[in-house]
Parts: sequence; structure tokens; C-alpha cells
Amino acid sequence: MAFKKEFKKTTLQIMHKSGLTRLLAGTGTNNFLTVLNYHRVDYPENRPWLDPSLISATPEQFEAQMRLLRQKYSPIGIEALLDTLINEKTGQPCESPVDKVLQHGQVVGLDVDTSLVTR
Repeated sequence: MAFKKEFKKTTLQIMHKSGLTRLLAGTGTNNFLTVLNYHRVDYPENRPWLDPSLISATPEQFEAQMRLLRQKYSPIGIEALLDTLINEKTGQPCESPVDKVLQHGQVVGLDVDTSLVTR
């Protein structure tokens, strides 16, 4: 666990110091989606039966990270993201991929004509 955290921290520091994060943030248009996935936001002591490495951040760490992200980006939750999926051909909202997974019990892809729209 300590190696994993140290590796992550070192990688992020290298990306920042090398200017890679600035380069990636300034590439082309904003027609892309970056996804941050937090496995769990909690205190390790609240879930002692779990491997502590399964907790991505404490609530305070998560809030601090979101404050930092909001300075340059517009973070949204999965619900808001799913509300922006449309079919390019019809202009109609797409069926939620989450609902598809729950209905079919397997991983499903988005249709080729699926786009994100700004609302």
C-alpha cells in the first residue's frame, strides 16, 4: 500500500514539475472528458473490514481536491454526465449506460453516434 501511494505521488510530482499537466490541460479544444474515479471517500476506521488502500480519500481530502479542480475545471457527478448523453443522429437523449449494465448484467459500450453536449 505504501509503495502504491508513493508511486502515485511521485508520478504526479514528475508530471507537474515537467510541465506535462500544463501541456495536457492546454491541448486543442475542450472537446474531451477527463474522468476521475474515487473508489471510496471515507475514513479507514469507518470500514475496518476493508483493505485501507480501497479508500481513495478522506472527506476532507476529497473536498480539498474538488476545490483545487474547480479553479480550472467544472467537475460534475455521474448523474449530470449521464444527462448530457445524446444521439447525434436523432438529437434524443441516450439510454443510460448504467441502466444498460444493470439490465443486461454485463459491460456495454456507448453507441457510435453518442455525444456529450453542454447544458
